[in-house]
Amino acid sequence: MTDPREDFPDFLKEETERYIRSLFHHYGVHFDGIVNGNRHLREVQRDRATTLPQKLPSAYRISLHIDDEEIVCTMGRQYGYNVYQLNAQDDEWEEKNLERAEEIRRNQFAGNGSSDTQ
Repeated sequence: MTDPREDFPDFLKEETERYIRSLFHHYGVHFDGIVNGNRHLREVQRDRATTLPQKLPSAYRISLHIDDEEIVCTMGRQYGYNVYQLNAQDDEWEEKNLERAEEIRRNQFAGNGSSDTQ
């Protein structure tokens, strides 16, 4: 069975990435790249017989994954990556994410590569 994301038109992928970059740029957040489903399938899952989780930030040296899905946060605990769960009703999400990112940065510089999730 083929993955329907493989048929996603390239121009829409580019538009989605452009939107994500501009949204985060608006809030002053800069990042090195975007990992979408197609990139994950191509670079991480490849021909592996065992299905890996849809999100695997450690494969990209990502220090903090921010998501609103509970299952992704659960996978973070299972696969050992730092994740912060967004809450749609949280008006302080930006400050909390920045605090979590700073906490991870301090732990990494101190030699404590903690993978705790919140």
